Amino acid sequence: MRLLYTILVAFPFVSGVSLQPPTNPHVGAITDINWINGARDPPTWGLFLMNISQAFDLKANFGVIDPKPQTVRVTLPSTLRPSNDYVLYAVNVSNWDQVLGSSGRFSISA
Repeated sequence: MRLLYTILVAFPFVSGVSLQPPTNPHVGAITDINWINGARDPPTWGLFLMNISQAFDLKANFGVIDPKPQTVRVTLPSTLRPSNDYVLYAVNVSNWDQVLGSSGRFSISA
């Protein structure tokens, strides 16, 4: 019981933005990104596209996101290489290093 109390006190404001991988994304194309809001999610967050096959490989910063609609339409960069190593990250707008949630790994086709 004490352990549960410690966890609840230590992490009362943990966010868990649940990003879904885009459906059939292509290099340079418009794609929809969807997520599920949680009760403790912040009022805004940043959206990053990363290539996880290399450390710190930011491919796109889609800016500050209003999570209320649970979807955003973005254009993927035309400079991306087709790969199955992409992940979306929701990040704290005041501290880009704080990841609030992520998608699963997904592919972007040519």
